[in-house]
Amino acid sequence: MADIQKPVLARPYRNFLTPALHRRFTHAALFTLAVCYVEALWMGEWSLFRMWFPLFRTAMIFISSLAVYVLRIGNLHVGTYSTTSSFETFWRRLLQMDTLQALIWYTFSAWWFSEIYVWSAPAEARLWWVDYGQPYERSRLNERPIYLRTMFLFLALTQSVFHLRGEYDKVSLLPHNPGLLQQHLSWIKSMGPKMLHHAVSRTASCALAGSILYLVFFRRLVWDLTFSFVGYFYTLQRNQRPPVIGGLMDMIGRFLIEGFLLELLWEFCNTVFTDHVAEEPLKRGQPLTNDSSDPNGSLLQGLRAKKEVPR
Repeated sequence: MADIQKPVLARPYRNFLTPALHRRFTHAALFTLAVCYVEALWMGEWSLFRMWFPLFRTAMIFISSLAVYVLRIGNLHVGTYSTTSSFETFWRRLLQMDTLQALIWYTFSAWWFSEIYVWSAPAEARLWWVDYGQPYERSRLNERPIYLRTMFLFLALTQSVFHLRGEYDKVSLLPHNPGLLQQHLSWIKSMGPKMLHHAVSRTASCALAGSILYLVFFRRLVWDLTFSFVGYFYTLQRNQRPPVIGGLMDMIGRFLIEGFLLELLWEFCNTVFTDHVAEEPLKRGQPLTNDSSDPNGSLLQGLRAKKEVPR
């Protein structure tokens, strides 16, 4: 009696899709590393050594971009929401978990980037926590880093709003052949003016509106919170009040430059992620399941998947 052969089970479609997405994420991260390297050069002092070996600062800036990638992977969805306008989309998502995640990850990214800049800034920027002043003066809390850190948090809030309103998490398939470097470079180049426009306009509007909000509503609150924290590490005069603001235009100028770099990094991360993930699910011009023992069965499993991305 002939042996009855068991039917070969088709491999799940996710077993083919996940490695492909990992490869695309790796390629997008390599593009981002190049941008982080350029920004690391800008932050450092201009010398031959710092020009060729800013690797540590590059890695630190890359952490800020990873926060955006974590957000995009967690909230990835295919196609647009069925709403009549982008404002309606934003309003519907306002109380959803996606909104909280966007705010958390952009806030972390902005805080991390601001700390990198504060600790990389030259001495003339005067961004240390305490201003010791002259030998005969008492130490005072320095408001310059307080203002700068607060403005970066305002920038994170601004970007979160545009992220939700513009449906950054949506992905629509693009007619790209996966893995072709020239097509990726052409896409990034075509999106360059849009990324620059967003970075400039959002940073400038945040610098104007954020400075007003800081001076009118949040200055004393942030000052008191920072004073309570720094007081554990430094001996400061009790009951200090915020001093008369000096060098405000210098701080606004520094925020405009560094905020623009952070906004540009965020826009670049979103653009290059969308470009790579939106590629057609192909491998060497063939379906991803072409190497499966049952290609059609694997595709059918993908169509029946509960999660949106495999479908």
